Amino acid sequence: MQNEENQNILITGAGGAIGKGLTKYLLEKTNYRLTLSYYSASEIPTYTKKYPDRITIVVGDISQQIILDTLFNNISTVIHLASSVSPNNYNQDWNNAYKFGADSTFAILDYIKNTKNKIHLIFPSSGGTVYSKKQNIPFVETDIANGVSPYGIQKVMFENYLKLLTGNNKNISCNILRISNPYGLPVNSNRKQGFIDIIIQKILNNEPIELYSPVNTIRDYIYIDDLCSAFLKAIEYKNGLEIFNIGSGNGNSLTDVINNLENLLNKKISYKQVQTNYYYPQYNVLDIKKANSILNWEPEITLKQGLKLLIKNYTKEEKCLKKN
Repeated sequence: MQNEENQNILITGAGGAIGKGLTKYLLEKTNYRLTLSYYSASEIPTYTKKYPDRITIVVGDISQQIILDTLFNNISTVIHLASSVSPNNYNQDWNNAYKFGADSTFAILDYIKNTKNKIHLIFPSSGGTVYSKKQNIPFVETDIANGVSPYGIQKVMFENYLKLLTGNNKNISCNILRISNPYGLPVNSNRKQGFIDIIIQKILNNEPIELYSPVNTIRDYIYIDDLCSAFLKAIEYKNGLEIFNIGSGNGNSLTDVINNLENLLNKKISYKQVQTNYYYPQYNVLDIKKANSILNWEPEITLKQGLKLLIKNYTKEEKCLKKN
């Protein structure tokens, strides 16, 4: 394995929810040097100031050539998290969501395709939206993946571009991570994506709770630290192109989450079921045996443990806000 101090890792979309969590994790757990790409300076977290010798910050639109030239200076690994839209944006406005979601990724792939350097790429796909329907059996990486939403369809499209890219260039390796439903992320409670983080914030702030999926909807929830450890394993594993499911491997309904929170907070949680035209699969759980076997990775934090950690983090933040 290449010495950590000699590896320069580019993270695009470092200002997003996963980007912030992953950046902090890598700074605390490794000695990697990081080049962090932000769309605007307002996205840069204050903790980055602690690591001036290990961080290069680049602000701007990564679809522009001058920004790409700066970003790819002495880079060995790229973690491409940048996207201007969320899955719900794709449902609302297909044309604009496709354009904004695709531009940055095509720019990155074109740049990598034309470089003569060895590049290892990690691409986050969507384990929750790429797989076709299946009745209460965890999805494996070889299952049909046509996409069950506009967001999932675009993820599948880019997976196919990556197969083409790595097949035609032996200097490029790629790990595609089909990620389930991450939580423990710094998201705005007004968003409609990120069920666990949003519902906890709303409960603690005594705000009304709306559910956009039936309470029997089953999902695979993975805590941010477990997701970050999977990214770390994917950084280290370089062997052509591989696709890995990254989740907890366990299914929990919205009712399970609510019941756990009621027990942990010792309070009854009221919610309103909202009708929507969007399609949400009733069951989505990932089989993670391949990641365990090849990457030697497995999640360590159970749903109950993750909820406890999250409540503790949010209440700590609330106390800090009240003091200030």
